[in-house]
Amino acid sequence: MRNACKKIAAFLAALGLFSCGGASGGGAVGGSSRLAVTVTLFPLYDFAREIGGDRVELHLLVPPGADAHSFEPAPRDMVRLSRPGVFIYTGAAMEPWVRDFLAGVENPELHVIEAARGIGFAAEMAGNFAEEGREDPHVWLDLAYAQEMVNTIAEGLAAASQGDGEFFRERGRLYGEKLAALDEKLLRAVQGFRQKTLVFGGHFAFGYFVRRYGLDYISPYAGSGANTEPGPRRILQTAAKLKELGLSHVFYEEMAEPRLAGIIAREAGAELLLLHGAHTVTREELEGGVSFLELMERNLANLKTALE
Repeated sequence: MRNACKKIAAFLAALGLFSCGGASGGGAVGGSSRLAVTVTLFPLYDFAREIGGDRVELHLLVPPGADAHSFEPAPRDMVRLSRPGVFIYTGAAMEPWVRDFLAGVENPELHVIEAARGIGFAAEMAGNFAEEGREDPHVWLDLAYAQEMVNTIAEGLAAASQGDGEFFRERGRLYGEKLAALDEKLLRAVQGFRQKTLVFGGHFAFGYFVRRYGLDYISPYAGSGANTEPGPRRILQTAAKLKELGLSHVFYEEMAEPRLAGIIAREAGAELLLLHGAHTVTREELEGGVSFLELMERNLANLKTALE
């Protein structure tokens, strides 16, 4: 990745596409007053959209449905960041390619915001049939951490802007209140659940979520990043646990064929329900204006169906 970035940077420099100059105004777009903001993931995109309003021009770098961990930027992405503006990412654990990518961007006018800065990543939670593994980067699923990320983004946009600082801070504060209200709603709802264990048939990315809201879970996978599918024994163990707990639903992850979850459901005579990690959405959802809060409300409704 590092060598590729250097080659791309050299190629763009030869074409005159890397310029340390450019428009003034804190990264204004096309001479307008809007701040050019590029973000890696959907949660950051939605946070920046809520904070920035009509004062920012947003671009989602990782396309809908793509895997943020293994994403490889194209030359056009480097061109975009060669101009004044803002770049927002989660952190090295979520986007390991960002360090090399930014090393190839020669732009002193680029403001970089690490949205999860200051949040200590916890160890990834594995299924009940495996050990814990690497760092878990899905911090936005704990809405208290999501509020911290919103504060970091709001302050970063304020620092990058010329004259819109208070606008960004106030919108960040108001959006943080919405996140806090949903956080409280989730905490109250879980207290009334008959059952506190959810069965998940995919790669489990909800470690922060279950810790925050007092839930437990069963998954046949060894964490969210396991590449090897679980064998028949783990699948049967998961189905048996589902029956033992008296549960009638198996959760599956977004943007993936719920084949394994379907096998578990058939074995246990259960139904499938979506639990959305919100790290990516479909193109149709993005164009339709789906929001992070909306996805989390859907998660709450499905949790009530399965556990209440």
